[in-house]
Amino acid sequence: GIVAKNSGTAGVTINQTAGTITGGTTGIVANGSTVAITAAGTGVTGGTDGIDMTGNGAGSSSGPGANILTVTGAITGTNGKGLSAIASSGTDLTIGQTAGTITGATYGIYAENDGTGATSVAMAGTVSATGTNGAGISVANASTATNLVIQQTAGSVSGGAAGINAVNAGTGATSITTVGPISATGTDGYGIYATNASTGTDLTIGQTAGTISGATYGIYAANAGKGATSVSTAGPVSATGTSGTGIYATNAGTDLTAVSYTHLRAH
Repeated sequence: GIVAKNSGTAGVTINQTAGTITGGTTGIVANGSTVAITAAGTGVTGGTDGIDMTGNGAGSSSGPGANILTVTGAITGTNGKGLSAIASSGTDLTIGQTAGTITGATYGIYAENDGTGATSVAMAGTVSATGTNGAGISVANASTATNLVIQQTAGSVSGGAAGINAVNAGTGATSITTVGPISATGTDGYGIYATNASTGTDLTIGQTAGTISGATYGIYAANAGKGATSVSTAGPVSATGTSGTGIYATNAGTDLTAVSYTHLRAH
């Protein structure tokens, strides 16, 4: 595999344009003040994680404090995470999948922003966690961060415990947009689980096509922040468990919770 670590201020840049990268533990490890990775080859595979990146400072050619990861091939973490991206400081954390597959046992994509900016995850391929307690996509903003955005433009997302798990403890808004199948296959699974802390603002979940399903909840949205909560669907949303709930939404803010749907199934 590749291990690239820079303790200076210039950051780390890795650009794969073809071929495969394989590591016994991790396919690619990158650690620097900021990190920019493009994985556009056939694939990246690790025995534990596919890609691990950590940005621990500020200042790079990609922008002050920005950490960027772009993938198009097959990213595989056999026994761990397909892709792990952590901004331990700095500003924005951006992950973009334009094609291909991202697969892990515990997480397909794991993103954590402990910096001061926004987190954005965009996917257009297949993202999956194969483990019973796994999450296809898990994104967390610390209290110092701002907005959290997850946007699916194609493909599918699946996990045992959750399809998409989004926890925003920051000061901004949370937005999730889906167009394809989102599913949690475990007996206590959540199709989409999204929360805003009391410091947050709006919480918006929009399904424009596809299906969303989980055993316990199809969609769970809890906003303890100051803004509005909106859940809109344009395809089937289902809770497959005997006591499941198709859509659950709460709002502690000043605005009313708005829920609209065209297809809803709950036992």
